[in-house]
Amino acid sequence: MKKLWIFLFILAVLGIAMMVTCPKEEEHKDAICLSVNQAIDEKIGTGGVLTLEGIINLGGKIALKRVAKVFIDANVDVKNYGVLSIGRFTFDDHNDLISVGVFNHVFTFSKDDVLRELQKQGL
Repeated sequence: MKKLWIFLFILAVLGIAMMVTCPKEEEHKDAICLSVNQAIDEKIGTGGVLTLEGIINLGGKIALKRVAKVFIDANVDVKNYGVLSIGRFTFDDHNDLISVGVFNHVFTFSKDDVLRELQKQGL
């Protein structure tokens, strides 16, 4: 009987810790933007900042990152389930799981996944 009470106590402490540290919507969007920005940085090289190509690439990256942030803010919906939060990408007829947040950390797709998706889209 004592083991059951210890187990229930540990389970309650774990549940409370998960509720307190559950990431918010903005944390999900920031983590998603970070992954997308890393993919953009890898996809678009610098070409040497002091060259014309480097300046054009830098301007393109800045613009693309701003567009991506606006797009993510508008199309990512985060639901908080108390002990964890789930981010979903909702656009047209897509409703895909894109992030999971637990213990103050947001797990999202990797930079490689973003690059793979960009290649599928022909970019």
